[in-house]
Amino acid sequence: MKRRRRYRNIVSHITTLELIQSDDSGLLMDGDLFSDLTGGRGTDLFLGQYSERGIMFALKKLGLLDRVKRKGLDNLSVFMDTSRPFQHLFRLHHNEDGKHHLVAELVMRRGTFTPPEIKSTKGNSWDILVVEWLMLQNHLASFSSRSPQLPHQDCPGLGLAQEALEIFYWMGRRARCDGVLIIPNSVAAAMIYSGEFAFLDPCRQGMMKSIQKLCKQHSLAQVAWAWEEGKIVGKKEGKMDKWKPAEMLLPTSRSTKKYFRSRSYRGRVKKKEPVTKLQIEPGYEKGLHPIGRLATD
Repeated sequence: MKRRRRYRNIVSHITTLELIQSDDSGLLMDGDLFSDLTGGRGTDLFLGQYSERGIMFALKKLGLLDRVKRKGLDNLSVFMDTSRPFQHLFRLHHNEDGKHHLVAELVMRRGTFTPPEIKSTKGNSWDILVVEWLMLQNHLASFSSRSPQLPHQDCPGLGLAQEALEIFYWMGRRARCDGVLIIPNSVAAAMIYSGEFAFLDPCRQGMMKSIQKLCKQHSLAQVAWAWEEGKIVGKKEGKMDKWKPAEMLLPTSRSTKKYFRSRSYRGRVKKKEPVTKLQIEPGYEKGLHPIGRLATD
């Protein structure tokens, strides 16, 4: 993957000290870092590894800040909350006319996970990063025929979703985790994540393959709205129920990559895919008309 090779070159030249830069004194000292990670009060670093200044430094190095600014979102500020030991929050705001407009919001934690397919014995759990919430939006943009509104979407996206997922991969690698876990709350989200993530349940991944095929015949927006409004029909299942969230994983270690490459997993995916052949009910078409600017505080 071209982006991954390019990001690897950039990430490999970003040092730990640059990622833990302190806003007031430039860099944290070794003693401060040790205290930060072991003290009872928790850490001032996102996931114990990134300061506010360090995150912005990395985003600039990766070229993402410049891309955000070219969209008119140039007066940016950061908010980070690491007061909860097991749930860290990062927000990026665009400041305009005295208002703080949310551009990006990320909630993550570190945890362990054992897939049902793997016998739950000591040593078989995976060490993972969990993305509990991800939102990217541009309050200055308007929905259009080229960028129609998706279900649960208040503002158009930033167009940086794949770059965000790529960053998750390198975060998982840097944390020496087995993978990054996310639970999509909609068909549209699952489709966006499917470029990097795969469902842990091979049956759900088989269905994902069918959804991907359906999106080659119709736009993502049409498929997403059809599912939202109960207009998707499966070859075996009949009318599809509302979307049921399930775990997707971006593998970053040998053990998780081995799981998805296993003959058992791939065989069950292949078996499920033709059974769940999907189509939109004949005659259904969502009127996706452009919607004016929507701003959020």
